[in-house]
Amino acid sequence: MSLLATSITAAVALVMMYTGMSVSPRRLREILSRGDLKNIAWLAAVNYAVIPLAVLVFAGAGGQISGLGLALLILAVLPCAPLVPSLVALLDEAPEWAILVFIVFSLVSLVGVVLLTVLLDAGGYIAGAGQPHGQDLYRGLAGYLAAVFVPLLLGMLLRVFTGAWQQSLLRVLRPVAGISLLVTLLAFVVVNRTALLGVSLRDMAIIAAFNVFCIALVFPYRRAAGDRWLAGLLTTGFRNIALAMPFSIVVLGSSEVPVYIMVYVLAALVTCVPAVIGARLVQGRG
Repeated sequence: MSLLATSITAAVALVMMYTGMSVSPRRLREILSRGDLKNIAWLAAVNYAVIPLAVLVFAGAGGQISGLGLALLILAVLPCAPLVPSLVALLDEAPEWAILVFIVFSLVSLVGVVLLTVLLDAGGYIAGAGQPHGQDLYRGLAGYLAAVFVPLLLGMLLRVFTGAWQQSLLRVLRPVAGISLLVTLLAFVVVNRTALLGVSLRDMAIIAAFNVFCIALVFPYRRAAGDRWLAGLLTTGFRNIALAMPFSIVVLGSSEVPVYIMVYVLAALVTCVPAVIGARLVQGRG
């Protein structure tokens, strides 16, 4: 891996460690009421069944999946960006449920990326596309899981054993993780600016349409979701780029796919902001 790829992966590892340290078993038990389980279930069904299947049908229609199709598939199985709880809090909503969803979905995504890797290899979708396959693909997957999910478990253990130092560590780790991720992603944009500017308008439109599709699946469920609706909207609309970027780099070893994922970030900002504004207007009328 290049220095930039290693830096992005290390920054994501810090984010996952912070996530693990944020897990409070007692608080999770308090939040996990019957209603919360129902809301999480329908949100998981949308994000781990409906969206991935729809994208797979679209991306795999021609047999071999393109770089854009791979990017959309990765994003499809990785919902809920780390910034979602913070966005929910900024919108004057209680962030606890969004934090719970982020933690649960981070763990479920472990299964999602394994299944995606098996599918890509077994289906022969990426054979000849300049992407690794067979042993190389699974070696990359093992490295990805070690770099991303081991820090999550380590963070959980640190919460248990740090005791009185826990809150102090969290206060330090949160800005360090967030700034590290932001800086490395900005560095990626600078290094790959020519490739980013070279993305066609057609591909940009497809990425934006994917994001609109994700939002549209959740938007009608305002009454059913109640006060969980806004968190669900952001969870589905802002896919987890923090997990998607290292997957495309470490597992696929791709230089093309991460570029499309960065384009998605811009598309998500363009589509999600109006969606949130519309959500608040609807909530105001309701």
